[in-house]
Formats: sequence, C-alpha cells, structure tokens
Amino acid sequence: VYTAEKADPLPGFEPIKPPLPLLVAPQAMYDALLQDNDPSALLTVLDNLVRANPQAALSAEMRYLQALSFDLLADRVHARQAYYDLWQQSPRSIWGQLAADHLEQR
Repeated sequence: VYTAEKADPLPGFEPIKPPLPLLVAPQAMYDALLQDNDPSALLTVLDNLVRANPQAALSAEMRYLQALSFDLLADRVHARQAYYDLWQQSPRSIWGQLAADHLEQR
C-alpha cells in the first residue's frame, strides 16, 4: 500500500482561509445613540461585543457608528482615525461614503 507524503502547497496555491464572521450592529446600539442620546453607551455595547467575539470583524455599519460616537463625544482624534479607516477599507459602501463626507468637513 502506497501512502503519499504530505507536501507543502506551492506558492500561490495555499488553502484559502475562511473570511472572518462579521458583527452586525444590534438594536441596542441604535437605542443607545438615537433614543438615549448616549454615545458612550454605544461604545460600551460595541466593546462588549468585540470582547465576546474576538475572532469576528466589525461590519462597516458598526465602524461608522463607532466613529460617529467618537465624534459626538468630541474625541476628534479617534473619530478622524475611525472615519479614515472605514473610508479606506470600504470606500464604495454607503458607510464609507458617509465617513468620507465627515473627513471632507475637517
């Protein structure tokens, strides 16, 4: 019986890694921002979600809400960086376009 040895894949033919699962904004984030007018509560919900799902990536929607919350809390440094990162990673999405609009205003 012949048993083949396991060989490393050739460059460019490595197995494709599955994409990271995306975290979608829960209603609690919108409630914190729009009903309670509490951007810091939104950031707390976001932080809890990230800690509970360390292997998941944030959706463009969640990254926009994060940047907007920083902006509403007058944390311009973090807001600008969050808007820029979102625009750079998702320039054609509606969230990336909204982020670009915020960047142009500065």
